[in-house]
Amino acid sequence: MVSPSRCCGAGALLAFVLLGLSSAAQADIILADNLSQTTGGADAVTGASWLAASFQTDGSAYSLSSLTLDLARTSIGGSVVVDLYTDGDLEPGSLLATYSADSSISTTASPIVFSIYDMILSANTTYWVVLRAVTGEFEWSWASSNLGSGVGFSTTTAMSDDAGSTWFTADSYPYQMSVTAAAVPEPGSIALAALGAVCVVPVLRRARRRA
Repeated sequence: MVSPSRCCGAGALLAFVLLGLSSAAQADIILADNLSQTTGGADAVTGASWLAASFQTDGSAYSLSSLTLDLARTSIGGSVVVDLYTDGDLEPGSLLATYSADSSISTTASPIVFSIYDMILSANTTYWVVLRAVTGEFEWSWASSNLGSGVGFSTTTAMSDDAGSTWFTADSYPYQMSVTAAAVPEPGSIALAALGAVCVVPVLRRARRRA
């Protein structure tokens, strides 16, 4: 018969192993990226003129970490945001969230990061990143090829001249963007880690008593 102390010791070890695997799984990965591709040109966003680019997930759920867009400011001042949308059949569907840039945008095109918090991406799902200018005018660079990396890379983009009421979709020369995310641990792994952690407390208490 296996003693409770050995069982708990094994449970504690299992908890540490699973927690370590969970931390490794949560490291940021790149779902989609074409920032390193040669820039072919840029399109403007201002007022009711919006731009959008899509990306996808594979068979796993993810926690979205950041969106990085190659942007430039063409007005004296202004501010820009990105909206995350569901898929509305090859165009942006319903608004999920809105994010602001982490830094100011210069008149020279450069990667601009939008940090994301508490946004879970479902498995096997298409999402849209919509760029719009709150004030001023900005440009989003597009690549001169359809090359990119990541399990969720997509070449499908869209433009709107009426603040998202109607969209015109294209499937070439995608806007330059990088999408990073962290894998969401499987529920079973979390449960096993919790079970092992329950055994850690008694083991530590007995160790303190012996000391």
